[in-house]
Amino acid sequence: SVTWGATSYGSGPFQFGILIQVSDLLVHNSAIEVIDDATRQVRNALARLVDTVLQTVVNGGTNGVIYAGGKTSRTTLAAGDLMTKAEVIKATKYLRSSNAAGARPFSGAYYAGIMHPQVSGDLMNNTNSGGFSDVGRYTDVDGLREGRVGDFYGVRFLDNPYQNYYNSTVPVFPTTILSEDAFGWGYFQEPTAMIVNTADSNNPLNLYTSISGKVTLGATRFEDQAGYIRIARIESAISN
Repeated sequence: SVTWGATSYGSGPFQFGILIQVSDLLVHNSAIEVIDDATRQVRNALARLVDTVLQTVVNGGTNGVIYAGGKTSRTTLAAGDLMTKAEVIKATKYLRSSNAAGARPFSGAYYAGIMHPQVSGDLMNNTNSGGFSDVGRYTDVDGLREGRVGDFYGVRFLDNPYQNYYNSTVPVFPTTILSEDAFGWGYFQEPTAMIVNTADSNNPLNLYTSISGKVTLGATRFEDQAGYIRIARIESAISN
């Protein structure tokens, strides 16, 4: 027999919230539905808070980091170090060789890639042999017409304009390549929007309506060591 063990992971909980106050005069005299619009914006802000937390955790690893243009650190990236197929191939190579067994792609086919539209635009603009236009011309003409990267060298890419970037010598944008079971997260308190439009001890004259929301969650990466990479991160500059 051999000894078998498991590693436990834990995180959080961390609580986040947002509160805005709308005066009673604005509510009664505005030509637009102020409360409805403010409530929608609070919900959007909560979603962005959750997204920011997940991005911070997922992109917080130190292994499996690839720098465009053959550079070796974030601070050495220059304006011309843009995303190309070479970085995508290197990322899938890392994941497929992880732990000598390979980090599993989703549904046994593709890894998931999240990139900013600025980065996807640079990838599509690259005219080197075997680049996006070459692949799309023969495999996905609709994707070429629609201007979406889609499936590319083992990765199924999604554009996300709300992508946090790093301030370095130049703005540096991460492209995250995920394998299955790469990280875990969950709510300890579901996102909840709240409206208070009655007088209370903090608002005795009922001068304003409070619109707020809060959420409590935790997130953690699974594994982050050389030779056992579940998340690859490509860092690149963007063109103007």
